[in-house]
Amino acid sequence: MVGALFLVTMLEVIGVIGWGSSHSQSYDRFATEIFRLIVLALGLAASLGGLLLISLLVLYPDLTLYLTTVFRPVFLVYGVLVIGFTLFTYGYYYSWERMQGGLAKWLHASLGVLVNVLGIVLTMLGNAWSSFMLAPAGVAEHGEFLGNIWHVLHTALWSPLNVHRVASHILLGAMVVAVYGAYRAMTAKSFDERQHYDWLACIAFAFGVVALFTMPFGGYWLMREIYAYKQQMGITLLGGLLAWLGLILVTAMSLLFFAVNYYLWQRIDAAGGSPRYERYAKYIYAILALCMMVSITPHTIVMSPLELQQMGGQQHGVLGNFGVESAKMPAVNIMIVMTLWSWVLWRRCRVQGLEQTMSQRDWFLAAACLVGTINLVVLGTYGYFLPANVRMGLALPMNLTPLFLFIFSWILCPALTEKSTKPAQWGSLSTRGYGALIILAFLVTWVMGLGGYRRSSVKLYWHITDVMRDQSPWAFTHSIGFATNIISLNALLFWLGIGLIFWMARERKHITPKFMA
Repeated sequence: MVGALFLVTMLEVIGVIGWGSSHSQSYDRFATEIFRLIVLALGLAASLGGLLLISLLVLYPDLTLYLTTVFRPVFLVYGVLVIGFTLFTYGYYYSWERMQGGLAKWLHASLGVLVNVLGIVLTMLGNAWSSFMLAPAGVAEHGEFLGNIWHVLHTALWSPLNVHRVASHILLGAMVVAVYGAYRAMTAKSFDERQHYDWLACIAFAFGVVALFTMPFGGYWLMREIYAYKQQMGITLLGGLLAWLGLILVTAMSLLFFAVNYYLWQRIDAAGGSPRYERYAKYIYAILALCMMVSITPHTIVMSPLELQQMGGQQHGVLGNFGVESAKMPAVNIMIVMTLWSWVLWRRCRVQGLEQTMSQRDWFLAAACLVGTINLVVLGTYGYFLPANVRMGLALPMNLTPLFLFIFSWILCPALTEKSTKPAQWGSLSTRGYGALIILAFLVTWVMGLGGYRRSSVKLYWHITDVMRDQSPWAFTHSIGFATNIISLNALLFWLGIGLIFWMARERKHITPKFMA
C-alpha cells in the first residue's frame, strides 16, 4: 500500500514538473490508474488488519496485553494516524479531478506527499513493535516498563528495520503495478492500449529495480545490528538452525537479478538492439551465475556427524572461503553492476545514429563498470584480513560503488536526452518479457515472506527476546520444508487477492473518475 502510494505521488510530481509536455498527461493518467487499485485495496487491507488484531487477542492474549501496556501511547497515536491516513488518502483520490493545473495541482501533489509521510510514519511505528520483540529496550530484566517510550521505540534494530522495510514496500508496490501493466498489456484489445500499459509496466519496473538496489545495504545493516545486539541470534541466522532457510532466501534473491536482466534483454531486443549487443548477453549471465554460486555458498551449516566427518570439519577446505561476507558482499554488488550495465545497454540501443557495433562511448561506460567491479573485488579481498566485526563496515563503500556507477551512467548516457533517442518501441515487448515481470513479482513476494519468517524465528522459543517466553506446548520452530510450503501458499494467496483487485479495477467502470474516462 505504502509503496504503491509512493509510486503514485512520484508519477504525479514528475508530471507536475513537466506540466505541458507530451508525457506529463501520460504520467498523470498512470498515477490515477494505479490509485484506483489502491482505493480498491484499502477496504481489503482494513478487513485483514481487523482479522489480525482479533487473531492476536484470541491466540496470544498475554503477549497482546503486554505489548498494549508498553506501547499504550504509541497505540493511541497509531489509531489517530490510521484515521488521518485513510481520510487524507480518500481526499487525495477524489480531489484529483478538481485540482488540475496551476497552483491547485501543486497543492494536490503536496497532499500526496503528506499522505506518503503518514504512511511511512505508520510503517515505522509498526516496525517498532517488531524490533522490540527482537531486541527489547526500555524495560527492566523481567519486562517491567521503565517509563521511557522513546527507548521502547528506538531499539537497536529499529533504524535498519525501517530502511529495509520502507524499501521493501516500494519494491513490492512497484512490482504489483508492473504486473498490472503486464496483465493489461497482454489482454489489450488495441495496439494503443498495449503501448499504454507496456509503458506503465516499464515505469513501475524501473522504480522497483531502484528499490531492489537498496535491499542488500539494508539487509547487511540489519544483520550487523543483530550480531551487535546478540551474537547467538546472528549465528542462528547464518550458521545454525536457520542457515538452510537463508540459502533458499539468497538463491531466490539471486534469481531476482536473473529475472531483471532477462526482462531488460527482452527490452533490448524489442528496441532493435540485439544485432549490436546480443553477443555480450552470455557474459553478463555467466558473471551472474558465478556471483550466484558465491552468494549461496554457506559458511557453516547444521550437519550430521557423518557429513561432518566426510567434510573434514565444520567448513569445507576450499568452498568455505566463499561463505563469509567478504565474498558474498562483492558478489551481490557485482550482480547489481551487471544489472546496471544491462540497463545502460537498453538505453544506448535507443540512441539515434549508432552503428551496429559498440561505439566509443559504450566502451567508456563498459570500462567504468569494469573499474567498479574491480573495486568490489579488491574491497572483498581486503575484508579477509579484517576482524569479522570490522568487515561488515565494508558494506558501505561496496554499496556506494553501484550507486556511483548509476549516477555516472545517468549523466553520461545520451539516451536519457529526448532529442537523441528514437521513438520507444512500446507495445512490442515479447510475451516472455511480461512473463519475466510476473515471475519477478512472485519472487519478490516469496523473498519477503522468507525474510520475515527468518527474522521472526530467530527469537526461537521467545515471544520477546529474554523477556517473555512462549510457554505453550506447541512452541517450536517449523521445519524448513513446512515453513517454505506455508510461505509459498501465502504468496500464492496474496497474488490471487491481487488478481481479484485487478479484475475489479478493470470491470468496475463506474468507480472511475470522469477525467480518467
